[in-house]
Amino acid sequence: MELPDLRQRAFDLTQTLKNVSSRALGASKRFGLSAPNIQARIASEQAKFAPLAQEATAQAQFAEAELGRRLGFLLADQEADNRISFEAELPLIQERFAREQTNYSEDKQRELDVLLENLKQSGTSSRAELDRINQLAIAESGYQNSLEKIRVSTDESIREAIKLKELTATPTKTPNPYLPSARVDDTTISEMGGWTNIDGVLYPTTNE
Repeated sequence: MELPDLRQRAFDLTQTLKNVSSRALGASKRFGLSAPNIQARIASEQAKFAPLAQEATAQAQFAEAELGRRLGFLLADQEADNRISFEAELPLIQERFAREQTNYSEDKQRELDVLLENLKQSGTSSRAELDRINQLAIAESGYQNSLEKIRVSTDESIREAIKLKELTATPTKTPNPYLPSARVDDTTISEMGGWTNIDGVLYPTTNE
């Protein structure tokens, strides 16, 4: 399942969970349910949808983090010449991905800005306009949250990838058990015997 579908499923299940109480109250009015029956119905519905909503939300969050992680590794893998250009474009790439994943386009953002400005100027709005403002505001919040998660996971992956490249680029030196790693003095030579110190490097002494 793609990230936009995961986010939509998480949103739908969360809304369903939030609306459990109102649906139960509506049913109580139609069928004359008692208070204990209403509470039992609410508890049953919440127990049914809560795990599904939590799982769907976790899946969407993981997918967002994974997207940012891949961006981070992609940036760290760029050669020095390409990295500067990629770093300059990275914010736009992150924003585009976040908009695609949340379906919050720039057109919707402009629509929200216009509606809010009209509300500010006139002081009133129709019910349909208020509902649309609320809908777009929720979408904008989801977009901002998605963008922040992508940015955080990207930064973490960049640091992780660079550290990994530094470790793999540094050759591991195996110490020679017979030769000291630093320059030695005459006392060390006399204690070891059979070695000649030339410019701080030990050479075996040959007996002719």
